[in-house]
Amino acid sequence: MPEEIKHEFYDNEELMGKVVAEVTEKMEDFEDNHRNFFDVYNEISDHYRMIKKTNTKRGKGMAHVTDGEMHRATETLCTVFFKILTAYDPNFYAIPGISGKVSDQELAAITAVRVEQDRSIGFKRNLLKHLRGVSLFGGGFVDEPWIDNGDYEATDFRPKSMLNIYYDRRCRDMDESDFSGTIDYVSRFRLAWLVQNDANNIWSKEGIKKTLDESMSETHANY
Repeated sequence: MPEEIKHEFYDNEELMGKVVAEVTEKMEDFEDNHRNFFDVYNEISDHYRMIKKTNTKRGKGMAHVTDGEMHRATETLCTVFFKILTAYDPNFYAIPGISGKVSDQELAAITAVRVEQDRSIGFKRNLLKHLRGVSLFGGGFVDEPWIDNGDYEATDFRPKSMLNIYYDRRCRDMDESDFSGTIDYVSRFRLAWLVQNDANNIWSKEGIKKTLDESMSETHANY
């Protein structure tokens, strides 16, 4: 279970300002130094979606043509990965730990809980989406937050686009990065829902409410 974040942290405006400044600086540094990569990622994405190019400039190593080969190749590779990983249903099994003091009935119960959790979070659907991104871009990120919506608790499986990820650009491998983050565009209504259903008391409810009130007073709602 995640630990509760003490709200004294949110009340310290000086500390919060430093955190915001550091996160913003790292995002800007990543975007400035990966602009060329973003151009390539966007071009690959357009090829997959078969979006016709509007400019006459040739792509970076890609033919200036719109066809279905990129889409077909990506879906083929993605389907192969998916079938391999989900050949068994369920694609996992519970085993006793080092002590071995777990009965077969308890192992069956653990397996049943995990199966229900995967069904509730839409694991297979999200896995397919993630593998599609891996097949297209050669890698991908997954956010695994602990969720509790009242009916069940589970570790979620949320694929993230490579176009909405930032990390330390000086690392040879993304796994070695000291930091990584996602760029999420959340509406004020979605943010209010997340705070309202915050069973683990992670969000600063007073701070979010203040921000939402200021946003509602300054701009019109976007539906």
